[in-house]
Amino acid sequence: MGEGLALSDLVNGEMMNKFVYLFIISFKEKQLIMNWKEHISSDSDILMGKPTIKGTRLSIEFLIGRLANGWTEQMLLDNYPRLTQQDLQAVFAYIQECLRDNLLYEISTPQNAA
Repeated sequence: MGEGLALSDLVNGEMMNKFVYLFIISFKEKQLIMNWKEHISSDSDILMGKPTIKGTRLSIEFLIGRLANGWTEQMLLDNYPRLTQQDLQAVFAYIQECLRDNLLYEISTPQNAA
């Protein structure tokens, strides 16, 4: 009697391994997702309620604007000493959550507009 695996056993085993792998990766990603609320707040008395890095007047909009204009994360950290790498990670987590929850929308322009 042969001790080899049947092709169906191999396929099922591989499929189970892929499932377990994807489950573990998904679990680890959830563990690694930052709680941006520990770093970002909104106070109507600060910058008219715009989301800011806690303890600063650095709005998320301002920081993303700098990045959009070519600043690097290191440039932000060097120029704003109270800003931390974790704060920047929180900014990205905040934006990711906004995108996931459809809070940011694409603005389309009419095709005949110049």
